[in-house]
Amino acid sequence: MKQTTLVIVLLTILMIFGWISVINTDDSEIQAEYESHMNLAETCMSKKLYQRAIREYTQAIETQKTKSAIDDRLYAYSLRYEETGSIYDDYVSALKEAISDYPEETDYVIQLSDIYFENDDYVLAYKMLERLVSNGTDDAEILEYLRKAKYSFARSDRKWENIKPCINGLYAVYNAGFWSYVDETGSNYDDGLYLFAGSCGENGTILVSGDSGSNLVDEDGVLVGIPEISPEDAGIFSEGLIPIKFNGSYSYYDSFGDYSFGNYQFAGSFKDGVAAIEKDGSWYFIDSKGDYISDDRYEDIVLSIDGSCIFDGIKAVKTNGKYSLIIDGVMTGSWDDMDVITDDGIIAVKSGTLWGYVDLSGKEVIAPSFQEAKSFSNGLAAVYNGELWGFIDESGKVVIDYQFEDADYFNDSMGCMIRANTGLWHMISLYNP
Repeated sequence: MKQTTLVIVLLTILMIFGWISVINTDDSEIQAEYESHMNLAETCMSKKLYQRAIREYTQAIETQKTKSAIDDRLYAYSLRYEETGSIYDDYVSALKEAISDYPEETDYVIQLSDIYFENDDYVLAYKMLERLVSNGTDDAEILEYLRKAKYSFARSDRKWENIKPCINGLYAVYNAGFWSYVDETGSNYDDGLYLFAGSCGENGTILVSGDSGSNLVDEDGVLVGIPEISPEDAGIFSEGLIPIKFNGSYSYYDSFGDYSFGNYQFAGSFKDGVAAIEKDGSWYFIDSKGDYISDDRYEDIVLSIDGSCIFDGIKAVKTNGKYSLIIDGVMTGSWDDMDVITDDGIIAVKSGTLWGYVDLSGKEVIAPSFQEAKSFSNGLAAVYNGELWGFIDESGKVVIDYQFEDADYFNDSMGCMIRANTGLWHMISLYNP
């Protein structure tokens, strides 16, 4: 019995040593195969046979996946990619595989981001980078690349000599002596060629004029009114009235195009039954009958993009050479200049020689540091460095570099009219709105 037990033990030991020998042999063979592919790949690299090197590195990785082999293969891909962009898909797949194997390796993410950027695949870059950040990545370089992807933009090929700001989803644009309309993406909305085109008001109502006269037309293309004048300028149709400039002065006309009241140096649009007008060098608030709401007069009243003078009950006026907000009847703040109030509620104001930003309570949110600035619209604001315009985010960081001759406000579709060094306006649109 003891002899039998001893035999079994000896056999077991022999089997274990046999397994170990087989394993070691297998490991040695795998290592040898790996090194053979790696050595051949290095030889190919020295001869600039990058395509063949990629194949050898891939076989090495299939034999034994190491970070060294992955790094070398990606380097070979980068050199081959310089030779021909036709390997884009394979290069991207290799980078994605590397990121999957080593998710903490930011260099791989940066490489893939650069490839995406080179090919204008900003949406793919943004989705990848945003996912990493949402999963807790706080690497400064990754965050900077995310910013670059988020605020990357496409440029429209269409150009215009002049534009009017986007109101109610439409821009009036001017070329070669005529006005027409485009939407928030810069696409044609109304191909009509007008001698005059006003901004879009309530119910899509626009004031246009041509050889046949002036017309008020609604969003359905229905002719709703016929002003018997040739407009020199106009505000938007709002609350049943539209300010129109004729013979050097502004008056209000109703929805039929008939004169209602007024003889002003300037007239804004109505909102909540209130409009701002300039008369005899002073500014006043009036009601929809043309009566002064009070005897208060101002050196200026700040109008919004749509020509209205009141925002959530807040007004902005200039008295004694300074701009202030009127909040619940109380003057708040004192600034040397002020831009429009927008839905974002972050207003550009000038203190001394520089522009900064305040909120609707008058509290400073971005310190004065810009030569010129415009209020925020849809999370971005145009700022000027003394030479060119760029855009900042709500932290005050420049997110679209200074590169434009002039800049408008971002619309709800995250498009913005800018003026290039040609002197013409065209639209930029964020890839990741």
